[in-house]
Parts: sequence; structure tokens; C-alpha cells
Amino acid sequence: MAAEAALLTGRAKLASGDLGGSEVLIRRALEDAGRAELPRVAWEAHAALGEVLTENGSAEEARKHRAEAEALVRSLAHSLEEEELRKRFLAAAGRRFRAPRR
Repeated sequence: MAAEAALLTGRAKLASGDLGGSEVLIRRALEDAGRAELPRVAWEAHAALGEVLTENGSAEEARKHRAEAEALVRSLAHSLEEEELRKRFLAAAGRRFRAPRR
């Protein structure tokens, strides 16, 4: 799956400090996830892009991507019928969102 591979590689580049490379790959993951209708990859890519943009000093665009990630998470959670499963999903998704470091 190209979207997931781009997302994982982009996260690795972010962890190594390569913000430019990370941004390119995560944006590609977001595009690919949209075309392939992969909402989990899309929300994770929005969240990761929010981290990259925060580090790059693009706070407003970062906020937009974090908000999009949160909206996708809420939508996915809403589709789960079991309350306990929904709670666990939201808790796990919440751990993916890191507070801005700036």
C-alpha cells in the first residue's frame, strides 16, 4: 500500500529531523489515502503533517491538519456500533496526537 509506506517513511524522516523530506512524503501519503479512500491512513497523515508543519513554523496550516485528523477520527468512531470499541479506538487515536512543541 503506497499511502501507508509513504506515511511510515515520512514519520521516520520526521523522527530523524528531516522535516522537508518528511513533509513531501506525508503529503504524498495524504494524496494517496484520499484517492484510495483510506480514512485511517488519511487521519494519521493529517496528524503527522500537523506535527511537521508545527516544527516548520506553519502553525495555522498545522492547526487545520490537526482539525481534519480529529474530524476523521470522530467520523470513524461514530461508525463503530459497540461503545467499548469506540472508547478504545478514541483512546488509541488520541495517543497519536502530540502536543505542539512550540
